[in-house]
Amino acid sequence: MNGFVNGVLLSNKEGAKYEDVTYTRFLTIRTVNGVELTILDGFGTITNDIPPGAHIECVLAVFPAHVHYFPQQPAPVPPPGFWQGNIVEPHWQAPQGSFRRFSDQLYAHAWLLLATPLGQLLMHPKELKNIGPVNANGIIQ
Repeated sequence: MNGFVNGVLLSNKEGAKYEDVTYTRFLTIRTVNGVELTILDGFGTITNDIPPGAHIECVLAVFPAHVHYFPQQPAPVPPPGFWQGNIVEPHWQAPQGSFRRFSDQLYAHAWLLLATPLGQLLMHPKELKNIGPVNANGIIQ
């Protein structure tokens, strides 16, 4: 395991489907720290054959509505319902061949790698377009 979001798959349900082809799926996992999380797999063929009960590691990208960047710790405590991530690597690139199931987007560009209580998450650099460059050890909310 690489430190991303780990857990047990509770359910794996079809989402959008057309002419017997499933395009999206909804996965519900219970993370190792007990959080139940529903994930949209926008590339339904990646996860279509993973059965409930399987232990999985998910490389997840977050797409926040608003991003706040704090270049150094401590940052203000986020309000309830909001999340926070420490920047591990501002230009993380997935090593080729490091994951069995993936979207081509994983290897298409560098990502912002964040450490969160759920595990590591990825954020597309375009999410920071109004913020400018960020540094390792900064905080994203």
